[in-house]
Amino acid sequence: MNGENIISLLTKDVEVPVTVKKKIPKIPIGMLIDLNSIKEGVTLNLPLRIAESLVEKGYAEIDMKRLFSLSEINKIRWKEEKTTDLQPLEEGFYVKVKCILKRVNEDITKSEETDVKLLKLSRTIKSIVVDIIKRRIYKIVNLALANPYPSRNLMKLMTKEERYFYVKTCDVLREWEETMIKHATGE
Repeated sequence: MNGENIISLLTKDVEVPVTVKKKIPKIPIGMLIDLNSIKEGVTLNLPLRIAESLVEKGYAEIDMKRLFSLSEINKIRWKEEKTTDLQPLEEGFYVKVKCILKRVNEDITKSEETDVKLLKLSRTIKSIVVDIIKRRIYKIVNLALANPYPSRNLMKLMTKEERYFYVKTCDVLREWEETMIKHATGE
């Protein structure tokens, strides 16, 4: 299974805020709540896989006001860059940023003329998120190098995607360390 499929599998149940645009028909989607009883205009959190389906069919839209603002994303980057410790990151952070970028890019596509502000916003968010990802990967790898046995306390600071990466990195490092010790000591 490739990285993109793993991330998709890990994040399909991350909840995102959606606002119902019109009455949702009875859809057998295995939910504990009855979506067709929800009134127009109501905002609720739904698993990404369900939210995407409802948005695609025009029944709902992602509630952008309940996602991250540019300044909030920038603050996360600033904290990661200014500290040596891994900072707590909200579960679903990357999924929510992806929703933001998807919406901005849809708005760019819909605009009659090239919207320079939206293009700049898209580039800025991407740049900030790449910085956050790189900095957090660096910190996670260093944590795994320091101790190749995953720590539950450290994993509380990570998103699902990062926890997967951390555990896999620890596994590889631990296995390599054990192999090299056996090889070098003749055991």
